Amino acid sequence: ALLALGTDEAPTELALQLDYVIRHLLVDEFQDTSPFQTRLLARLTAGWQEGDGRTLFVVGDPMQSIYRFRKADVGMFLSVAESGIGGVRLERLRLYRNNRSCSAVIDWINRAFDELFPPQDEAASGAIRYRPCCSSRSDLDALAGQEALGVQVHALVDGARGADGEDGKDREGGQEGQDWGQHEAALVLALIRAEQQAHPEQRVAVLVRARSHLQALVALIRREQPEMRFQAVELETLVQRQSVQDVLSLTRALLHRGDRLHWLAVLRAPWCGLNLQDLHALAGTHGQGGQAGQAGQQASVWSLMNDEACLARLSLDGQRRLGHVREVLAEVLAQQGRVRLSRWLEAAWLRLGGAACLVQPGEEADVRACFDLFERLDAAGRFSLDILAEEVEGLFAAVDPCADERLQFMTIHKSKGLEFETVILPGLHRGSREDEPPLMLWEEVQMPVAGRAPVVRLAAAPYRPGGAAERSLPTSYDYLRRIEKRRADHEDMRVLYVAATRAIRRLHLVGVGRQGAKEVQAAAGSFLRALWPVAGVAEAFRQAAEPARPTAGMEGAGGAGDEGEDGMRMAAEESISGAAFCPQLVRLRQVGVPALLPGVAKTQEVAAVHELVRQPGEGQKAGAGAGADILAVEVGTLLHRYLELLAGTSLAQWDEARLAGLLPHMQQWFAQRGHALEVQQRGAQRVAQALRLTLASDVGRWLLSAHDEAAAELAITVPREVVPAPASSILPAALPSGSVSSRYAMNIVDRCFVADGVRWIVDYKTALLAADTLPTDEAGWQAHARRYRDQLERYARLFADEGRPLQMAIFYVSHDRLVCLPEMEMATEAGDALRNADAGCDAAGDGAGR
Repeated sequence: ALLALGTDEAPTELALQLDYVIRHLLVDEFQDTSPFQTRLLARLTAGWQEGDGRTLFVVGDPMQSIYRFRKADVGMFLSVAESGIGGVRLERLRLYRNNRSCSAVIDWINRAFDELFPPQDEAASGAIRYRPCCSSRSDLDALAGQEALGVQVHALVDGARGADGEDGKDREGGQEGQDWGQHEAALVLALIRAEQQAHPEQRVAVLVRARSHLQALVALIRREQPEMRFQAVELETLVQRQSVQDVLSLTRALLHRGDRLHWLAVLRAPWCGLNLQDLHALAGTHGQGGQAGQAGQQASVWSLMNDEACLARLSLDGQRRLGHVREVLAEVLAQQGRVRLSRWLEAAWLRLGGAACLVQPGEEADVRACFDLFERLDAAGRFSLDILAEEVEGLFAAVDPCADERLQFMTIHKSKGLEFETVILPGLHRGSREDEPPLMLWEEVQMPVAGRAPVVRLAAAPYRPGGAAERSLPTSYDYLRRIEKRRADHEDMRVLYVAATRAIRRLHLVGVGRQGAKEVQAAAGSFLRALWPVAGVAEAFRQAAEPARPTAGMEGAGGAGDEGEDGMRMAAEESISGAAFCPQLVRLRQVGVPALLPGVAKTQEVAAVHELVRQPGEGQKAGAGAGADILAVEVGTLLHRYLELLAGTSLAQWDEARLAGLLPHMQQWFAQRGHALEVQQRGAQRVAQALRLTLASDVGRWLLSAHDEAAAELAITVPREVVPAPASSILPAALPSGSVSSRYAMNIVDRCFVADGVRWIVDYKTALLAADTLPTDEAGWQAHARRYRDQLERYARLFADEGRPLQMAIFYVSHDRLVCLPEMEMATEAGDALRNADAGCDAAGDGAGR
């Protein structure tokens, strides 16, 4: 931009045109301008004269200058305020009213930052003195007696003297040095709960110095409060999401057969879900059987998966799960090198059932971003595990589409310009990461000249690593480094000021002090060390080190009592019990069942096996449905496909010879789903036998024959609020609430047609009922069919506006039985018509032995 404008002596055509056009210039956030940006403004205003009708208006708050990493120089603000820009002199106007925060917050900020900020402005070091303000929110001050307003310090002390008087023990008897990040996260979670309970409509923000300071809190919420939704823009990296970790583990395992860690992670992932006992039985040290002892530990996991003696040590459920994964990965590895790497990896994930494991909002977008990265790296010829690990760190997880603005997590820099009723500042004891010393430092410095104005010179110095040369005197590099350190220290205080001034009603300060030999201390270089001299901060930590004494409460009107603080502290301690850290096994109820369509449950049985279940602990029994006959479900899936095929062709073509010829194809279909040879043969025979029975049945042939307006596997999508799911449906709970599938319901009608003016709606049931559950009379069949009444009525409502009679029926394929259900109980013309349809049902049902 500077080059485009030329120089003052030789302006370009663009500079002359802009000089003619620009009459008024407004610059906001001027405290964060860089020297180059200031020179650009000087070039744009070159030639302006007083009284020519042109105005320059710059707005900024030097106490909020926090972008040194973007080359912002707050010293430019001070210089412009003093000397103007170019030839334009500026009139200074200071604003002192705060239109955001209540008086209780503002009073504390005035007292605290008057101590934290330097006493005088200094452009060279970036020092900015504090400029006090006053609150204009009399409406908030009037609420002082109704709700807590002000600033509260929440102190945790590492190594505090316990109630028994022994150093190094906390009240639970835990040893000094335990993970206080977990304690702090639990306390912050308790604060969030308290705020949401007391003020459900108000906004709460958790602001931190660095993204990593929120990892413990986010992990705790994911584990303890998964229903708690929060907005977090560019906060969680993709590698922090479990669904992406599973994809990366699969990638590393497939590209490195000897990577035991990631192979075990593949077997632990939801698409397999081996428990810890089975994992240890497979890959641990054993005294006998299979690849025992050290040989077993040195063998690759893939070789152990193909060792039948090793598999025999697993539980029956583990053998079934591992067998499915082994069959899928064997086919995947056989295709390695035949397709593009990125597509090969995505196909492996899909074959394992990875898509069925995505149940949380945003997971689909996260995984899609991961595979898009694979595609870019592969297309550029840069795909390697090292590059992948580096690139994926720069990708951020998608924002939770179900969260609203009432709870937000972000860095302090992201919060600039925003406001929240309650602000929580955790991690005050954490320091910022120290930057690596640059190879070269340079600085524009003013050099005094006798009898003349100071001149600006560029001072530069190279980095000299320790031990490179003996020296006793400071170098030029040390001098420039100290200038940078002073600027960074001053900016740190401004960052803390920005964080504190985001609060409208309440500000919570959370940190961990360390018990020293004589007193509690704050870590050097932390916000907590800077706040230590502020009235009430050090005292709160001294009180926290003495459990018998109450902790500090809210400073300001309507302060919270000791009971509230103690209650939150107790809640924090309870939420980090040892059980909370036990690994929770999350897995599909049944593996190896292909999804029919995204977001569609063909039957309740299929939905059940695709549902993710969380195991409360290792060794406990799986949830209901875990022992379901997976073969029966897959037989039903394949049988539905063949019945759809029969309905669209001439039944005369389907003789015994054709069915016999299809047996190998049926067997291959079961083989692709990871079944052993004996199971493949049994499944194919069950499908073929059901088809023979249907083709030999009068009622079966009548259902599949040509009719008016006939359709098979008819898919109808409607808004979910129009066709509500039955109370027994488990599908909505397994779908992301922000997805298309959660807003629309897809209904698949197995068979429908019009016969003698009656709309028939038929649902197939393919299960082979056991002898002890097989109905023996009509009443028994009716009772059994009523289990599916909600499903049939939902389908019937889709045709209720046709104005013709409706007949709902269940066809038990494996038993050649057609059961007609009584009419629906709904206030529609179709409801009356249903009551007149029994005659048609009786006539058609004679062949079924009705």
